[in-house]
Amino acid sequence: MEKIFKTEKELSVYPTLRSSIHHESDIYIPDENNLYKILLHGNRLTREGTVERLSLYDNPDCVTPNGIIYTPQYDFLGFRMTYLKDYVPSTKLIFSKSMSYKDKLKYARKIAVAIERLGKDGIVFWDIHPDNNMINKNGDIKIVDMDSVR
Repeated sequence: MEKIFKTEKELSVYPTLRSSIHHESDIYIPDENNLYKILLHGNRLTREGTVERLSLYDNPDCVTPNGIIYTPQYDFLGFRMTYLKDYVPSTKLIFSKSMSYKDKLKYARKIAVAIERLGKDGIVFWDIHPDNNMINKNGDIKIVDMDSVR
């Protein structure tokens, strides 16, 4: 996994992701293909190993870390992941009136199957809520925000 070295001051020049709620981190958009998830201080101590292990997990339904971010002094800050700019949180679709019940059920099943696979792969993912399930216009789903898994 690529190691990225940034100061927190360097990170502050990037725009932040405001379209979702996140309490454990700040999410920066360094370019059109990536996000930087910078953990708040209390979460940095426990997540580095999880981020490293997640980068090795191969599941097409999940967005996993593809870079690890450190300060120049080698203090763990967070990680880089793919920016799903063509996806929206499932909340926006599943709770909308524009989608049929049949389509909502189809997406719910896809998400359930993806989460079930995590369990079969030995991963416990408890941060399950509609903002951590992303859907694109082609019906593809992705599970995100996985850095607190066990």
